[in-house]
Amino acid sequence: MPEMRVYRSLRPVANGRWTTVRIDENMKTENSVHFSSKTINWNTPWYLYKWLDKKFHFELDPASSDENHKCDIWFTKEEDGLNRDWAMVADSVFLNPGYGNPEYPCKSNCKKKRCVERGYHNSVYIPGIKDWVRKAFTEAERGILVTCLLPARTDTRAWWHKYCMKANEIWFIEGRVHFENPDTKKETPAPFPSAIVIFNGLTQTLPAKPVLRSLQINNKTKEVKFNV
Repeated sequence: MPEMRVYRSLRPVANGRWTTVRIDENMKTENSVHFSSKTINWNTPWYLYKWLDKKFHFELDPASSDENHKCDIWFTKEEDGLNRDWAMVADSVFLNPGYGNPEYPCKSNCKKKRCVERGYHNSVYIPGIKDWVRKAFTEAERGILVTCLLPARTDTRAWWHKYCMKANEIWFIEGRVHFENPDTKKETPAPFPSAIVIFNGLTQTLPAKPVLRSLQINNKTKEVKFNV
């Protein structure tokens, strides 16, 4: 841990575009819900991470927090992992980003339900899952390995078909992953299927079609294995 603190002190915190939000005077002040644990931020189960780590020896967790990071090197939302150089600090990256869609700046006459419910408008572009998957893809092209835990949203063109279908491998997870809820610390089954998407730029170029495999997780015994 001390080594991590030295490393972080040598890298200045970038201006976090995720936290630059203009609040209307007549509306209550809130932080951006982009990283709200009640909406899109679910912690990776340790047993799944450790199983993957034995295979890939992760060094960087670029979309995490001081409380839930899995690697010795990590970027918080304030440090803006999307604008950091992953390939400069790691050869193997584990990515479990927020699963929300990007949010565009509100117009002056904005009446979006989201803004009404949360009590404020947004003045900047807030990145979403497609930005993280694109980042994983482009960093792998630079010669590193990026392993992603993602929703298996095979109907989504913006990032699944555009980037995930160019990965080296996709391991579809049978059943639902039981994520840890940051608010309750209890494991809760995801309301969507998940997949491990592997962009391997270490030893080979990204293929036109990924190798597909089936992964089985026993949420009771914490056993992870491939389906034959």
